[in-house]
Amino acid sequence: KVALSSSGGTAGARAQPAAAPRSGVPARAAPAAQPLALSWQGPNQAKVGDRISLTLNMPVSPGVENLGFLVGFDPSILKTLDVVEGELMKQGNQPANFTKTIDQASGQILVDLAGTGSGGASMGGSVVTLVFEVTAAAPQSQITVSRIASTGAGGEALAFAAPEPHTLAVSQ
Repeated sequence: KVALSSSGGTAGARAQPAAAPRSGVPARAAPAAQPLALSWQGPNQAKVGDRISLTLNMPVSPGVENLGFLVGFDPSILKTLDVVEGELMKQGNQPANFTKTIDQASGQILVDLAGTGSGGASMGGSVVTLVFEVTAAAPQSQITVSRIASTGAGGEALAFAAPEPHTLAVSQ
């Protein structure tokens, strides 16, 4: 067998035996893929009585077929009014299965999204929009994302990096 060196372009590439790495240095494994990132978009300040919307976005989503996660919040400060499906899993005019379970008492929202088309979502977009009513003042309240689980179109597990907590300062 013969392998071609791909460093430095095609000019001057020489055929080498596959068993003998160039310069006698063992070949390195390809670097692990970077985890997919999620990010928050929404206000950082609010007043008691305000209705606020926070959107969870994914800038790139190569082949995401299923996505589930847990949102945490302080139920003494925020009351969940709604969780609205974003555009991420509806790409290509494909319907998506969207389920939300709001547990106001414990301050948790479980979200599951599943695409029904082939190939999964391929471009970034909004994942969900959370709609809260601010019920109490606090110098700082955080909304977090954890327990992220996702699979690609081929059933492979996809790695995700949770976004930094969204911090909200609430005044009277």
